[in-house]
Amino acid sequence: MQELIERYKGHLYQIVGDEMVICWAAGAENFRNSVSLFEKSREVLTRLKEDHGVSVVLKGAVHVGQVTKKFIVNGLQ
Repeated sequence: MQELIERYKGHLYQIVGDEMVICWAAGAENFRNSVSLFEKSREVLTRLKEDHGVSVVLKGAVHVGQVTKKFIVNGLQ
């Protein structure tokens, strides 16, 4: 999967359980890259089901906009 993420210029931010969080810098090209990665992943999973009978549900979401960070140190905000 890492190879596909890099091919579409994504950055694997973290893995949480069975979820992968992949990030891109803002921009139209990277939006297209994120959608292309999703579509390619769906193709790979379809082949996995056809070849090996393994069924995986793929879900995706794209979030864009301003990002706000907030740090909490020792209970102080």
